[in-house]
Amino acid sequence: MFTQSDIYRIYRAILIYSYRTYIITQHTMKKNNIHQGPHKFQHLAKQAGFSLEAISEALTHSDTITTK
Repeated sequence: MFTQSDIYRIYRAILIYSYRTYIITQHTMKKNNIHQGPHKFQHLAKQAGFSLEAISEALTHSDTITTK
């Protein structure tokens, strides 16, 4: 059984990991001059000829209907 202290430490670790991932992603996007979001990526990928399934997977959508 987890104590309140254990739950707090796990929650804090998740928040720190999520924040670091966010910062790294934002830094990488700025460094590579990528300022558009996923919606722009979807349109560019369609224009480049990628399949809907490939775009859906890249955007981590659980279903291709979400990507449409």
